Amino acid sequence: IDTGNRRQAVDELSMLLQMEPKNHEARFLRGVAYQELEEHHLAIQDYEKLLQEDPSHAKSCYNLGMIYAFKLGDPEKAIENFDRFLSLEPGHPKAFSAAKIMSSLDGQRGGTPVSEASLMEEIGEVRNLPDLAERRRRLEEIAGRYPWSPVPLYLLGKNSEYEGNG
Repeated sequence: IDTGNRRQAVDELSMLLQMEPKNHEARFLRGVAYQELEEHHLAIQDYEKLLQEDPSHAKSCYNLGMIYAFKLGDPEKAIENFDRFLSLEPGHPKAFSAAKIMSSLDGQRGGTPVSEASLMEEIGEVRNLPDLAERRRRLEEIAGRYPWSPVPLYLLGKNSEYEGNG
């Protein structure tokens, strides 16, 4: 996959999966190769099969969210998969971006059409406040003003962990 030979990677990973059907890493990598080849239905099959065998495979949830959000235009399924990803890996480096994507997708599925830019601007002001109690108070206010967005709630959870309450 890294060398750009995605079709060859699919072929080799498929052979490996014939010999070792429960090889989760091979199934995930084949899903990645299919995703990069724009063969989304095959990527989805691999990621979903992997999640049946290993429900805690967060990377598969994230990749499914990306496919549904940006390739198939299905915000409901994208949000469902990003939400599962955040539940499994709340501290993952991509967690904040997944929450932002969820926030923008929420408006596409009939959520309240409020400016995401204003939400992100407020969060930017609060996110690095050194006083954790003040940060919590401000995030609670923001969550009240933007009840459709998971971002303030996610950050409240992270803040609670930093305060030692998580």
